[in-house]
Amino acid sequence: MPYTGLFSTAVFAFLVVAPAAAQTMSDAERSRIEQEVRQTVQNYVEAVKAKDLPKILSFWGDFDDFVHAGDGRVFGDHDKWTAWIPDNLPDEWLYWNNSDIHVAVLAPNAASYTMNFEVAWIKDGETQEVTGSWTYVFRKTAAGWQVVQSNGTHIGFSYDD
Repeated sequence: MPYTGLFSTAVFAFLVVAPAAAQTMSDAERSRIEQEVRQTVQNYVEAVKAKDLPKILSFWGDFDDFVHAGDGRVFGDHDKWTAWIPDNLPDEWLYWNNSDIHVAVLAPNAASYTMNFEVAWIKDGETQEVTGSWTYVFRKTAAGWQVVQSNGTHIGFSYDD
């Protein structure tokens, strides 16, 4: 399926189908899911800072409908994205702050996480400072919460740099 069709399908599913499923959940269940998703992102941040590649890669679900996009373009599918990661991890993290976090519980097995971020790192002796906003769409699997779609904007960074 082309990515445009994929986005249309995902938007329909999350805006039309998922709210009905979310309405049948209790407040306690919604709260539990929100905390699980928040913890999943925090664990990812810690894994990236520690350069723990297996944990980093487990954040990104190997789904047929996986897509990673940002800064005005579709970057690619799971294989392309996870192949890019190992060679592009910073040598050192100076800071990573997420703020204005919003978690939307869409269904018992679907949620989104949107945030602003400020990060700084050193790679090959050069310091890079980046701000932006990002959204992850998660699917619950036997392995836990994993990203099925990811999209956002960097200010001060480009995948082409």
